[in-house]
Parts: sequence; structure tokens; C-alpha cells
Amino acid sequence: MTTSITQAQIAQFHEQSYLVLEDVLDIERDIQPLWDEYEALLDRLCEKWRIEGKLASTYRDLPFGKRLIQVFRESGQAYYEHFDISLPQANVSEDTPIHLGPAVFHLLTCPRLLDVVE
Repeated sequence: MTTSITQAQIAQFHEQSYLVLEDVLDIERDIQPLWDEYEALLDRLCEKWRIEGKLASTYRDLPFGKRLIQVFRESGQAYYEHFDISLPQANVSEDTPIHLGPAVFHLLTCPRLLDVVE
């Protein structure tokens, strides 16, 4: 798939510093695997934190977004770095969380996405 960008779109990008392109990524092929991967990661983390006494429950009955909020609320800590695909700018150690799962890699190397960026 080659997506052509018009001169008007290029002008909009230069003027507004962003451009929205429809239908570059496919929900089922590109986005759903990422959601599934993050949900599995949250399952593992919640179970670990429940065992460690940081959570009263794994909250598996909640949808992903509400579950994540409940985990943040109950633990008092933001565990978002476990879902991050980059390292922080400072204080990086061998224990610094980062998520580099196959669905993330697939999305970052998706030919349709790279074609548009190029």
C-alpha cells in the first residue's frame, strides 16, 4: 500500500505541525494485537502485585481502562512505565521497566505506517 500525500496535506502539516490520515492502520491486524498484548501484561503485573500485597485483587472483571485506573488508585503509584516503549531520559537502571513486546514491534515496523511516515 502506498499512500500519497497531497500538497494541501503537506501545507497543513507545515502550518499546524500535524496531519491526520485515515485508514493507515487496520484495527484487527495492527491495533487489536497491541490491546491484547497490553491486557496480558496487565494480567501478569496485577497478579504479581496482588501476591506482593500491593493490590487487594487483580480486578480481572473490569475492562482494561477501568482496571488500569483502579490499579493506579489502589497502589498509589503510576505503573505506566511498564507499558512504555521507551526508556526515561534519566535514572535508567537494569530494573527500569520497558515494554518491547511483539505487537509493539509489529506496529512500529508496520509497512503501511512506515510508508506514510517516509
